[in-house]
Formats: sequence, C-alpha cells, structure tokens
Amino acid sequence: MLFRFLPYVLVLSLFGLGTWISFQINGFLKISFTEKEIEKPIEIPDIEGDSLTLRLVDFGGVGILPDTGNWGNNYEHNVHRFEDLLLNQAPHINQNAFERIKDETAVYTKKMGELGMNGLVLPLFLEFVTFSNLEETIYPSNSTYVNRHIALRNSFNELSEIAKENGLKTYLYTDMVTLTKPLEQFFISKFGKVDVAKEDFWKVYQAGLTEVFQEMPNVEGLMIRIGEAGSVYNKPGWDYFSELYVKDEKSVDLMLKNFLEVAERFNKKIIFRTWSVGVGSIGDMHTNPDTYERVLAKQNSKNLIVSTKYCNGDYYSWLPFNRTLYSGKHQRIVEFQSRREFEGLGSLPNYLAPTHQQALVQLKNKNPNIKGMWLWSQEGGPLRAGPLSTYPFHGFNAFTDVNVYALTRLAQNPNTNLDTLTQSWVANRYGENKKLRETLSDVLLNSHSTLKKGLYIGTYSKWYVKALGLEPPPMLWIFEWDIVGGASAALGAVYHISRGKIKTALRESEEAIQETDAMLQSLEKVESLVSKNKEEFGKILASIRYQKQLFKTLGAFRSAFLHYYSWVETGSSESYSLWRKSLYAYRWQVKQHQKMYSKNLDFPAYQFEEATHGLRIMERAKWTSWLAVAWLSVLVLWILRFLRTPDGRTLLAGMLAPQERSMQRSWGMIWRGLLLWTVLALGIFTAFLAPIFTVWIFGIFLFYLLCLRILLPYHRISYAQRLWPIAFLSLLFFLIPMLMLANRGPHAFWLSFWISEWFRTLFFTLWVVLAGWIYVRIWLEFKVKHNGFQAFGKVFILQGL
Repeated sequence: MLFRFLPYVLVLSLFGLGTWISFQINGFLKISFTEKEIEKPIEIPDIEGDSLTLRLVDFGGVGILPDTGNWGNNYEHNVHRFEDLLLNQAPHINQNAFERIKDETAVYTKKMGELGMNGLVLPLFLEFVTFSNLEETIYPSNSTYVNRHIALRNSFNELSEIAKENGLKTYLYTDMVTLTKPLEQFFISKFGKVDVAKEDFWKVYQAGLTEVFQEMPNVEGLMIRIGEAGSVYNKPGWDYFSELYVKDEKSVDLMLKNFLEVAERFNKKIIFRTWSVGVGSIGDMHTNPDTYERVLAKQNSKNLIVSTKYCNGDYYSWLPFNRTLYSGKHQRIVEFQSRREFEGLGSLPNYLAPTHQQALVQLKNKNPNIKGMWLWSQEGGPLRAGPLSTYPFHGFNAFTDVNVYALTRLAQNPNTNLDTLTQSWVANRYGENKKLRETLSDVLLNSHSTLKKGLYIGTYSKWYVKALGLEPPPMLWIFEWDIVGGASAALGAVYHISRGKIKTALRESEEAIQETDAMLQSLEKVESLVSKNKEEFGKILASIRYQKQLFKTLGAFRSAFLHYYSWVETGSSESYSLWRKSLYAYRWQVKQHQKMYSKNLDFPAYQFEEATHGLRIMERAKWTSWLAVAWLSVLVLWILRFLRTPDGRTLLAGMLAPQERSMQRSWGMIWRGLLLWTVLALGIFTAFLAPIFTVWIFGIFLFYLLCLRILLPYHRISYAQRLWPIAFLSLLFFLIPMLMLANRGPHAFWLSFWISEWFRTLFFTLWVVLAGWIYVRIWLEFKVKHNGFQAFGKVFILQGL
C-alpha cells in the first residue's frame, strides 16, 4: 500500500520540483539589464584649480626586461619586475642588474619629479621583512631568507634615496595576504590554517611593518590590495606569493587596525585600495557606497588613505564615475591608468585627458576629501600579452607619455586648458611649428571618442548587464584585452540589447573607420613639419594605420554576428544575406590583419580564434536546422504509422506503466526506426557541431539501455516489451534539444536561454518532468518483480553505473 499511489504523487511533484529548480537557476544566474546613468561633461572654467597634495606614480618600466622572445603570448599578470636582480643564493643581488636598475630609477624619478609627482609606489614588502621583532622564529637567523631580505633592504634603500633626491617619497605596495612557504607553514602550525579572522595572525604582519619602518626610513607608507591575488599574479618558482583570503569586514577591520597602529606610531600612511572585484561579502566594496561605508565605517585614523579607481568598475570606457568617491569621511586618492589595458595597451591613439579632467573636477566637486591621485604609467593587465613597451625605456610609448603628461598637469591644476596643455606636449616632443601643434593636438583630443566607436558597441555599452552576481564589462565582445570572443552568452547579450538599433551599431563602426582615416590624412600632411623624434612620429602614423585595419576587422565581425542573431530571432532573409556577406568580409579582413601584424611587437595582432570558431558554428546553423527538421519529420511519420498498430498502442501505454500484453508483430519496424534515428542524430551532432550536451544525452541513453538489459530480470513478458517503452520515453528527453535545433539552429535556444526567465522556467520544468518520469518508470518496471525498496535500490545502482 505504501507504494501504490507513490507514482502519481511523484508525477505531480515533478512539476513543482521543475518549477522550483528553474526559479533557483534564475536566482543563481541573476541576469538583468539596466541602462546606465553616465555623467554628462560639464564646462570647466579656465582658472587656477586646487592642486592635489598627494601625487603618486607607479614604478613605470623600471626593472622590467624587454623579453622579445616571450612577448605577445603571455596573459599572466606578474610583470616579472626585477627578475634578473634577485638571486637565490648569496650575495642575493645581481650587482650588474642593480646598477642598471639604479640608472633606470634615476631617469624615471627625475622625469616624474620634474612633472610634479611627489610619491613613488614600489611593489615590494615581504621581501624586506625578516620578522626579527617576533619572539617566535619564522626565518632562522642564518637562513637564506634573512640574508636575502637584508641585502634587498639595503639595495632598495639606495633606490628610495634616489627617488627622494628627485622629490618623491616611497610607498611600498603589497597584496594581502602575502606569503612565503616558511611563513605559510608558521601560520598553519600556530593556527591550523592561514586564519585572517584571528587578531594574533595580523600581529605577525604588524611586526613586519614595524621592521620596515625602522630599517627603511625613506618609506613613507604601505599600500594594500586585497581583491586580486593567487596564481595568475605569482611568479612560478619564486618564493613569494599571494593568496586571496581577506574577504569579509572582520578580516579587513583586523588588518587595518593592526597596520594603522604601526603607522600612527611612526607617523606613516596606510593606503587601502578598495579594488575587491566580487570576492566574498565585500565583493562590491569598490563600486557600492553602502558596502564601502559598512566595511570602513569603523576606521577613524588620520593615517588611513583610501585609494579607488575613478570609474565604476575596471578601466573601460562607457562607465560612470565611481559612486563610492562621492562621499566618505576618509582621505581619498583617485586611480588613473595611462596605458589602458583594455584599449590596446598604448598601441592605439587614445588620449584620455578630457575624460580624466572631467573625472577629477566632478569628483572633487562632490567630495572635498579627495586629496590625491595615483597615476599608472605601466601597471595593469597582462604586460606581455600586449605591445612590447616599458615606459619610458623601450618600445612605442607616445600615447602613454601624453597621458602621463596630461595627468601630472591636471593633478596640479584640474582646470588646466586641455588644448594649451596638449599643444605644449606636442611642442616639447615633436617641434614648435604651429600647424603641427594644432593638427596633432586636435587628433589627440578626438582620439578617445573614435576609439570608443571602434572597440565598443555603444548600443550595448550604455547598459549595465549583471549575471552570477557579477557585472560583465561594457566591451564584452572582446573579452578580454585582445581576445575577440565567440561565446553565445556574450554575443547574444550584445545582440539582445542592440536589437532594433543594429543600424546604429554598424554606423558607429563605419564612423570609427572614417574618423581614423581622417586622422591619418591630417597627420600625413604635417609629417614634414616634425623637427624632433621623427621616428616616433612615424610610429604614430603606423599606429593609426593599425587602428584602421583593426577597426575594419572588428567591424566585419560586428556586422556578421549582429545580422546572424537578427536572422536567428526573426528568420529575415535580408538579415541572413547580410550575415553571409559580412562573414566573407570578416574572413578576408582577419587574413589581412594576421598577415600585417602577427609578428609586430609594437602593434600586435588581436586574437580572433574564438570569434572564428563561433562563426563556424553559426555558419552551420541552417544546415543543422534543416537536418533536425528532416529527423523530426521522419520520426513523426514513423510514430504515426506505428501507433496505428495494436503493438504501437501497447508500446505507448507501456511508457506510462508496465503492460502485461505481449507484442509480436512490429519489432523489426522498431529496430529499423531506432537505427534510422541513431544514424541521423549522430550525423547532425557530429558533422554540424550542435550543442555537445545533446551528444552526451544520447550516449547516456544508449548506456541506460545496456544497464537496464543487465538489471531487468527475465519473466514471462518479453524483454523487448519491457525495455522499449522506457527507451521511447528516454527519447522524448532527447527530443527537446532536437526541437530547439529545428528552430534555426542551436543559437535560437541559447539566445532565449540567456535573455528570458520565462524560457528558462519552461525549459527546466519540462526537463525535470521528463527526466524524473524516466526514473519513476524504471522504478515501476523493477517493482514488477521486487518490492518497492528493492526497486529503489536497483534504480540507484543504475544511476551509480
């Protein structure tokens, strides 16, 4: 009696379970689209503005070797700074490398000092600490670590002295938690793990910071980042690494409390970066004012400075200014990147002064606690995935330099007239000729607007897209740096937001090409007027030609996938024709792009492999759809014919519950039908690369039949009569993706999946109901010869197999 009504209860429950699961998946994905509110430019008076008191700069290209052999194919974020300086054995310092680095430090800090910067951020900390202030021993007194750290400390005291002579105070920079193997083992032996929630854990780093301030008098403070760490930043084989452990308010509070106690004692500064990138309960601290306030509300020290990127996210265009900079009681500094990592890493004409000026002025107007800025002349992104340029020593650095120059001027007077400022840079760099100054200045001032049209799809970039609790970037179709993507989730989202505005998106691309061509023509006319750095000016022209060719290739891809998805959604023959035309243009442009730039270290080729693969799948969509329709037609005709027979009706009834009536006449027809289905299905899914999960489902289906053959006991009803009803029921599960393929190929399914909650709800509900009933039906079959609990056991054995 216990199991008599259970099948019916289970069937009803499956509908509820499927709906609940679909709601859970929708809640997990959290896909949403919201239009951005981007600040409009304001008129800036041409008067003297307030100078920022703290004007920091990164360490530039100092200590980075221009490794031509490994450049252009490495996406790790460790820049390998000082890698030829540090030795594993005594004397621990390569003196020849150190002399070169001293010279580079002198050149760089002199340049930055003359530009008005007053602080230098040096990316080292743990490498200077011996923990001699601790009662417990982490490094034995005669260990390699102690000797190395003392040698490094002494050497870098010399570098900080050079910076001081040029007017720059030194700030050390570290990720938290930063570790060595002995330090990690010390924490594990003492706390059982690297436990950032314990006060005593931070006392160890407190002792390390005390030692630094005692032994390195020129160090003015410590900058801390908690949001990015781990293998992508760590140097393979090196003793120093970081791990991402600080993920909640308690650990942030303990960390800052202990560091600030030391800073207050020595009258130094702790600079805390809010870059938290979605990790833990404080993951949106960088962009959410409420989270920012919650995390830092307890901190009242005057020695704390909070550092934040100027934009509401990473260094992309089409982002509002960072809302957390509008308020807050702490001293704030604003971060700017001169060599924009997502916009060509300095290889494309990209003058950011208009954007940076608007950010400084508008943010300062809203928050009087903004006291400084941090300029990145080199840092950000995978250095060796882009052009070979280490500022200001190697490679093509013209656009990085003009951004550095403009930011240093704006830091001292945010109201500086940009035309005057830009022309002064041109005069210093290429010559005093008036026409040259005006022409190049005009090109620079309009360059970022042109770049936005070519690298971004504005109809999409004006919207916030959220998924999985994160915010995909406003570029998205190039994800990331120089990798042009082909994923349906990304391209489908771009199309969905751009639908109805495809002509606008494509016109934007054409304008970018035309404007780039106009830039090139105007500069070619004044090339003869250049009196200084003629070779570099020639590279500016080469950069514009590179941009023009890149924008043509990206434009063809943009046209191809937008028209393709328009056809997928509407079935328009015009869209299909335009998609095919754009596909041919894309292929030709990619070949040209690779031919011209695949081995160019100044202007490296973008990576189009993913995009090309995605387009190949799109190209097969129509054939896949036709074959799916043919397969379904054959199936429907076969089913209609077979169900007219008594055996067919028995088979249909057997899909719901075991039947006692035997079937004698039509099994040859079943075998032939199954064989036909199998051949057609395998042809579609292997030759035309439809969604791979359907191949997986079909394989599971065949395996289930084998397992059932083993597990089903013999009795008076034939094995075929018992097995094939379950097989037919399983094929319904397989029919769902086939029906979706029939509607203009696989992307019709994925487009609906990523943009429609109703579609996901319906899909997962049906999926769970069908999958669940297969298990119920198998259980019923086992129950013919076993009791209910034994039948459940056999179902679990089947699933285990």
